[in-house]
Amino acid sequence: MKNKKENKLSDKFSREEKIERDKMFLMGTGVCFFMTLIFVLWIFNLSSFWKNQAREQENKEGNAFLEDLLNIKTLGKEIGQDMNEIKEKLTDIQKQQEEVEKNKIDQEEIEILKEKLEEKN
Repeated sequence: MKNKKENKLSDKFSREEKIERDKMFLMGTGVCFFMTLIFVLWIFNLSSFWKNQAREQENKEGNAFLEDLLNIKTLGKEIGQDMNEIKEKLTDIQKQQEEVEKNKIDQEEIEILKEKLEEKN
């Protein structure tokens, strides 16, 4: 009889232990599942965050490139205007040099005429 009672008790403990082990297994499995789910969602969110950051950076670089192109165009226009101003100033300088040369010739002629007048006197 003792054996039967012991067997029943041991069966009862083994069933309870088995139930406890099953509960612990299910709880561990559930925790691992949700941890894996959270980790996968976190990785997905992180990758989409990086993609968005990359797109924003490309947009900024693209906008900077367009701004540089516009700046180059405006710089080209400004350089063209400056070149025209330089050309005008060069022609003014050349005219002034020609006038100075004419004045030098006039001064030489005046000197020659003075010498001739002095010789006659």
